[in-house]
Amino acid sequence: MGRRGLILPAFAWALTCPARASDLSRELLQEQLPADGVIEPLGVRPDFIDRPGRGVYWRRRSAVGVHALYYALHFAGLHDASGATWRFRVEAPDGTQLFSFASSDDRSGDFWTPDLHADQLVFVIESDRKPTGLTFAIDRWLIADPKPAIRSILVPGDSKLEPIAKYRNVASVWTPGRAVAKLEVKGDTRRYSCTGFLIADDEVLTNEHCIPLSIPLRTPGACEDAIDILFEYDTDDATPRRFRCDQVLAKSAGLDYAVLRVAGTPGHDLGVLRLERTRSPAGGEDGDPLFVIQHAGGGAKTVAKQRCRADRVGVPGVETGGTDQDFDHICDTLGGSSGSPVLDRSGRVIGLHHFGFSDDAAVRRNQAVLMARVVASFPADVVSTLAP
Repeated sequence: MGRRGLILPAFAWALTCPARASDLSRELLQEQLPADGVIEPLGVRPDFIDRPGRGVYWRRRSAVGVHALYYALHFAGLHDASGATWRFRVEAPDGTQLFSFASSDDRSGDFWTPDLHADQLVFVIESDRKPTGLTFAIDRWLIADPKPAIRSILVPGDSKLEPIAKYRNVASVWTPGRAVAKLEVKGDTRRYSCTGFLIADDEVLTNEHCIPLSIPLRTPGACEDAIDILFEYDTDDATPRRFRCDQVLAKSAGLDYAVLRVAGTPGHDLGVLRLERTRSPAGGEDGDPLFVIQHAGGGAKTVAKQRCRADRVGVPGVETGGTDQDFDHICDTLGGSSGSPVLDRSGRVIGLHHFGFSDDAAVRRNQAVLMARVVASFPADVVSTLAP
């Protein structure tokens, strides 16, 4: 994504050279997440004019001089006790409607809008009478601010990532690829992207470091405002199928996984991936051939298949996760590939990709958590939903 006239404070974004053992931490992993938007306070509240009858009771432009490729708005404390018939619109300066909701929609509370593509925003409330009793604040907005994705490939400048669309007629790649999704995550100060994949009709597996720490476990609706899950984002011009996250069913910082329940059942028609519960890949120079399906850099779905194999097996993982939970692989990835399935030749998920390297790292290997270790730590109700 390019940048167009973005006027924002400078944001530092650096990645230190990661160590290979005890220094591997959640904080370091989160630093690798490629931000594509910063979240800034806004503090906008409606201020209705006095006028008779139907008409526009509030109009306001976003701050002059702030321009971006897209925005998203966060509404807080929406409550309607007005009794009026009103409609709220977000428009581009030329009057093109970008987003709207009305009194009849029965919307309330806190929520994010979808991405709004415009250079600047205009807020409008039209009503049949002054909507006294309609209250809300637009307290934050997400402003497009793309950052360079960390390249985690074996040979910099020689990426072997391929568009998944190239394999549309290759069932062994295309079929499992349908279950892979891009995750758009809104944290406290930025939005970033990860990858995840269906392990049941309504469950997605990804990395724990992709999930905001503030989301509680086993709480319905707790992640619906923070995580969108996009399936069938197979080409740059595709219109993805978008699902909301409902709740976090299970997570582990040490094993770096999170199981999300999806608001819907996309696995009914997209299928689910089968998880390897016992076997580890063979490593070394003749290590098992693998492939990784991913949303590298937050873009359309890609696959790393060429020059993709396991290397060292039984290497240290994250924080309290033990000394033998991970394996090295030399499959190409980018920032945004966190949470991707690492598949063996049979199409079973043998690892959960979660760690790359910086350009100046001494050891150029990516890392995945052994799937057998992940499944062994799942709660029983999650295990019961897995495909055999």
